[in-house]
Amino acid sequence: MIRQMEKTIDDHNLIEIGDKLVVGLSGGPDSVAMLYGLLALKEKYHIELFAVHLNHMIRGALADADQEYVENLCKSIDIPIYSFKKDIPRMSKELKMTEEEVGRKVRYELFEKVCSEVDGNKIAIAQNKNDQVETFIMRVIRGAAIDGLASIKYIRDEKFIRPLLGCDREEIEAFCEKNNLKPRIDHTNFETEYFRNKVRINLIPHMVKTYNPNLIDTIYRNVEIIQRDLDYLDSEALKEFNKFEPGDISIDVLNSLHPAIRSRVLRKIIERRIGYLRDVSSGQIEELEKLILKGQTGKKVIVKNTVFQIENEKLKIFEKQAYEKVKFNHRLNLGENLVVITEDESYKVILEVFDGNIITKGDKFTACFDYNQIKGDIILRSREDGDRFVPLGLNGKSKKLKNYFIDEKISKEKRDKILIFEDSREIFWVGGHRLSENYKVKNNTTKILKVKIELL
Repeated sequence: MIRQMEKTIDDHNLIEIGDKLVVGLSGGPDSVAMLYGLLALKEKYHIELFAVHLNHMIRGALADADQEYVENLCKSIDIPIYSFKKDIPRMSKELKMTEEEVGRKVRYELFEKVCSEVDGNKIAIAQNKNDQVETFIMRVIRGAAIDGLASIKYIRDEKFIRPLLGCDREEIEAFCEKNNLKPRIDHTNFETEYFRNKVRINLIPHMVKTYNPNLIDTIYRNVEIIQRDLDYLDSEALKEFNKFEPGDISIDVLNSLHPAIRSRVLRKIIERRIGYLRDVSSGQIEELEKLILKGQTGKKVIVKNTVFQIENEKLKIFEKQAYEKVKFNHRLNLGENLVVITEDESYKVILEVFDGNIITKGDKFTACFDYNQIKGDIILRSREDGDRFVPLGLNGKSKKLKNYFIDEKISKEKRDKILIFEDSREIFWVGGHRLSENYKVKNNTTKILKVKIELL
């Protein structure tokens, strides 16, 4: 088993000399065998090991016994152990997630926490060859696309490593027995109410007996091939993706790509925009591909509250809330004014009048105007079709607000939320941007209106 672990580590560059490894230690056969395997390889790689255990509080006294076992085990081999006790059943109800989902979430958060505390750089997870095959079959049943069929990767995010992935369950259990490790057995692994357990206990043995006695190795080799081919496709897609600037995604260029590359480029575009690909379905990727292929201006697809729309032969991306037209209109008084633009966006707008013609310095959200030029009420509103104003510095020439936004490269999703200040005659400030020439402070100005915008 240790020789296979060493081969897996070297073949997939899982460990570098001097790495600090946080090891997930449940107390079961896989994690215990992995810890001992890494301990045996400690001198070769000059690594430091730190164990992390989570007591899920699902199995009562048995879970407490698991915790005691791993703590005593680590003490006997002089490995630092970080034990945590979390009420996963309670958290499951509060978060409205399954115990399995919450347990995994908390477990990985703790791995990251300890890794940061000990200045570690790798986290070792105990998953084996049988886990790989089970995952593959589960994803086939659920209808996963080819990326999903790659199943469990040897290394993820250059941090999470699986040095046991090339070892099968039988040799792991034999290693534990030979070395008298006496790992803990979680009897929930034998309850067939869980999907994975059904696959492991019922489906795979039936397939092995009826169709292919070498099923585990056969599927494992095919997953290896899938991962290899996907690595190549991803590297080619990354080359193409890196050619696109966030605000300059050409529809023609996207359409010139091979479909296998284009779909991966689109996934990377989505990931760059929303930060993750979790729960982004292959169906949504296909819908976005159809949008690209049609290339019709104005057509859009929404993925995770993000709008992808065709505009002038480019793929434009907006937040859904920003995309939806925002309308507001408020009459302002001297002093402080609370202005609500959307549910998530509010401002405090402060109006002050004082004598003289000395302009108060400030940032772009503070501006001074000739108060004597202000006529009627001061209104704060959203932009409207046909808006014009006289931008400062254009020698009194009027300009369409739309053209000003285009010239200043202000994106469409931002335009509706820009604060427009006007009196009874015209716009005197495009808030945070340009003042009107007609309202600027001059040498003969006797009263100044100071306007300050504060985001709440």
